[in-house]
Amino acid sequence: MRFTLTLIVFLLAAVAIALFATQNPLEVSVRFIQWEVQTSLTLVIVAAAAAGGLLIGVINLYGHLLSKLRHREATNRIRRLEMEHDEVTLDNERLRLELETLEESLKQLTSGDVTSSEGERESDHSSSPGEYLPPMTGPYHA
Repeated sequence: MRFTLTLIVFLLAAVAIALFATQNPLEVSVRFIQWEVQTSLTLVIVAAAAAGGLLIGVINLYGHLLSKLRHREATNRIRRLEMEHDEVTLDNERLRLELETLEESLKQLTSGDVTSSEGERESDHSSSPGEYLPPMTGPYHA
């Protein structure tokens, strides 16, 4: 739709320029720096309009290329961030599982379910519930 509207405006401008140029068929002297040319006003008007259109086209092309470059950079950045997000998500899941394992181990230690290396239960030692004491070994503890 936007392209169609632009085309219609361009065609209307071209028709207006052509009408103006054909209604002014005078001979004119055109000077630029050291050059001087005798030509019709129609040719000068059409050449000026064409040069303006070409200049606008080049400027638009430059803007389009910059926009495309920015889009490509943004797409690459999005891909990098998505990969980083996936890595962080995997690390988060791994750490969550490790935390659950550690919490379960802590729960077993505080509940007295863990047995000592001599086969005795930790609760057999004189300690308060939830307090871990290593098994008593040595020459004075039989």
